[in-house]
Amino acid sequence: MDRCLIIGKFCSIAPETRFMMDGGNHRMDGSTFPFNLFGNGWEQFTPSLEELPLKGDTIIGNDVWIARRATIMPGVRIGDGAIIGAEAVEAEIWICSEK
Repeated sequence: MDRCLIIGKFCSIAPETRFMMDGGNHRMDGSTFPFNLFGNGWEQFTPSLEELPLKGDTIIGNDVWIARRATIMPGVRIGDGAIIGAEAVEAEIWICSEK
């Protein structure tokens, strides 16, 4: 699970910005409440860590401004010149300029 965080040139990243990466998922096959012991289909709802989706590299373009407490989710690609607002949660691909 070799995923990268790639940050372009001349970016401004404010304090408390969070970059969530693949591998940050917690195990779901253990629980303090044993739902899967009940049977009747509950055992289907305990995926292993390997079954969780991987999003890939997170890429921040050049000249991007990310405000305080923004959260960038795994696999997001933010294009050159983007501005991410304070406390925003970015989970989609944003392409701001094409060359």
